[in-house]
Amino acid sequence: MNDKFTDLTTEEREVKFAQFKEMKQAFSSISEQDSEIIKSHFKEMKSEYATLSDEQKDAKHTEFKLKMEEFSALTLDEKIVHLQNLADSLR
Repeated sequence: MNDKFTDLTTEEREVKFAQFKEMKQAFSSISEQDSEIIKSHFKEMKSEYATLSDEQKDAKHTEFKLKMEEFSALTLDEKIVHLQNLADSLR
């Protein structure tokens, strides 16, 4: 995973790791039930991804990357609300 960050400057790398730390903090701030719902959803996405064509995989990867960039830009409180809303939508 760290190979992805070798082209980043020290400052960019620090920002990236701070974003990851905040994402982890947001995820740990939601209820255990919501957390399990979201984890289950990602597991389903992963199994579905394996059945896609290369073109579909590229499109899904681009879509997911964009969503993660949008999520990363949120404040901690916004991340928590976003995760709770995601869990609610998956019920």
